[in-house]
This record gives sequence, C-alpha cells and structure tokens, in this order.
Amino acid sequence: MIIPYTYLIFLDFDGVLHRGTSGTFRKVPLLDQFLARHPQVGIVLSTNWRMSEDLESLKGYFTDPETARRIFDLAPDLPAARHGARQREIELWLRQHQFTGGFTALDDSPDLFDRGWEPLMFTDPREGLTAADMDALAIRVAAAQQGAARRACACR
Repeated sequence: MIIPYTYLIFLDFDGVLHRGTSGTFRKVPLLDQFLARHPQVGIVLSTNWRMSEDLESLKGYFTDPETARRIFDLAPDLPAARHGARQREIELWLRQHQFTGGFTALDDSPDLFDRGWEPLMFTDPREGLTAADMDALAIRVAAAQQGAARRACACR
C-alpha cells in the first residue's frame, strides 16, 4: 500500500467524534475543517467500531466526501487482554506499513495506551473534540512537517 499522506491520525469515535457513546458524530465538522486546512493528513480508524463494520460502512458516518476519502485504513485488531492494547495495534500498523511520517492517536481511553506515550492526544469523553484540540493537533502537524523539512535539507 502506498500511503499518500505525510501525517496520520489514528481516530477513535466514542468520546472523540461525539460525547461518550452517543453516536451523534456532532464533532465531525471540526475534523472536516481541520482536514480541509491540512491536505497532507490521512486517517486510519482505530475505533472499536472497526470490529463490527467494514471500512466503507465506517466512512458512511462522514458527510464530507473529502473527509471520507482520506479515511483509508483500519488499525489491526489485537486481543485487548492488557493495558495499552490500542497503542500496540497502532504500533503494529506502523511497522506493517513501514510508515515513518508523523502521527497522532486521538482517543479518550487512557487504559488503552502506555502512560506518557507522546503521539497520544486525549479528548474529554464528556465533550469530544474541541476547537482547542484541533489547534493542538495543528501544532503537532506543523512541527512534524518542519522536522521533515530539516531532515531533508540535512540529507542534501
């Protein structure tokens, strides 16, 4: 698989795209706006919803066709028997695809990740994504792009 993005979001649904497990997807417009400003960003779904629906069905929750197009894969499913299971799934995806760009995991469940794992951005499950979260994500994307540009200059 050729990945046309230099930065990835590993995206959870519950507590991120809507409050708790409400299933309303009320926060999707924030993601749509963010993606419109960051064409280098793609999405891999890490949500538990991937266990019961396929990729095309999951894309159907996104009304903006450009957002749906940028959702291009699902994280693998590993047994959740221990702390940090979602982190391990993301790390496995990164190894399997030899992805070396920047990435952030947007999630609301601390028990699915090791404490202090830098790529993780927590959302408040009672609220979901906020404009402040999207601003923080934009800073991460910009920092990753600047780092990549510096590495490219150093290689010349």
